[in-house]
Amino acid sequence: MRLLKRLPRETASDYAYRMIKDNIIRLELEPGCLISENELAVELGLSRTPVREAFQQLESEGLITLRMNKGAIVNTIDRKFITDHYEMRILLE
Repeated sequence: MRLLKRLPRETASDYAYRMIKDNIIRLELEPGCLISENELAVELGLSRTPVREAFQQLESEGLITLRMNKGAIVNTIDRKFITDHYEMRILLE
């Protein structure tokens, strides 16, 4: 997993969200990959709560599917999501 620096004033849950989403988009976390909440929290140096909050936000966006007591599974990324993401990035840059 590719780690990014934590931004100034970035909350732990925002950092976890940004890290996981970035790794999903860059296919560091491949579709079908199982993500463990505990392992991810250790890797990011965070408690489980911010990781759990990030998981909930990513699930609402359709990037992952939560599995009870198993963590989360990365969903297949559709073309519309990729197109929307890059259009937003172009607008921001």
